[in-house]
Amino acid sequence: MWGSFSIGSYKGVLLLDPGPKAKSSNVPFEWRGTSAGAPDVLFMGPLCVGEVRFEDPGTIQGYFDVMHGKCEFSGNPYGPRVCPEHLQELVDRWNDYGSGLMPDEHLGAAKSVATSADTPETPPGKESQEQNENGAETEPQTDDFLKKWKLQLNGVYDVACSDIEGNRTGNAPDQIRLLVDQQVCWGMFDIGIYTGYLRLDTEVSDIQPGKHLRFQWRGQETDFRLKKDNDDGAITTNDRFEVNGYFKGMVGERLVFRGRRKPGPCSSGHETNLYRYGYKNFFNN
Repeated sequence: MWGSFSIGSYKGVLLLDPGPKAKSSNVPFEWRGTSAGAPDVLFMGPLCVGEVRFEDPGTIQGYFDVMHGKCEFSGNPYGPRVCPEHLQELVDRWNDYGSGLMPDEHLGAAKSVATSADTPETPPGKESQEQNENGAETEPQTDDFLKKWKLQLNGVYDVACSDIEGNRTGNAPDQIRLLVDQQVCWGMFDIGIYTGYLRLDTEVSDIQPGKHLRFQWRGQETDFRLKKDNDDGAITTNDRFEVNGYFKGMVGERLVFRGRRKPGPCSSGHETNLYRYGYKNFFNN
């Protein structure tokens, strides 16, 4: 069963597979679409789901996940019982969204994903080559894939740092924000007892899924006792927008973190100027 929707700034297509078998039952669905609030972002993948319940006499109620967290809806039939779009039009729109290489779906081209913060850097000359399960080299990722993937790196990542679970200040989750500029990837972090900014050493043109990326960070303890500079770390992200890495100079030899980008628009919540100014003028504040 197919459908289309227009809810606030969101428009798109939904698919119920299998469709409803009985009234008064919750039927799960997947949805794909866009939002006027984030015109360059396609919403799709296993996080873009929901449920709908069909009631008598023809009323519906349910929810969409990822739309501002969770968007609940209810409604009644209006006008002729005719869908304004043909079935093939809905299928074509669904497939058009699916060709966008968006998070968590149709991004299987990158098979080599770092699974540890200690993964060594890729040897020179091998950055664009992956290996399949039989050890054979696959084709390098296309420029179009990498361009869209880098845009989707922008966002807020919830991370976990097991080494500082007992030394946290407050109850806020550990987070890293990433923003890909034209030439530089900037970051902002709130990791347990430290907050601050980071700047990747790798140029944006060389960033790829699974590549070990080193960065420099500047931060301070949350109780403002100490500011630190010239410390480094590393981060790796994959085609599912999971991250792992470490900070040097925080706790012990390395403070390891792992996490994943939060669902929703691909935005870190801040403009480039904030990251650039915060990093360059950190010790002047």
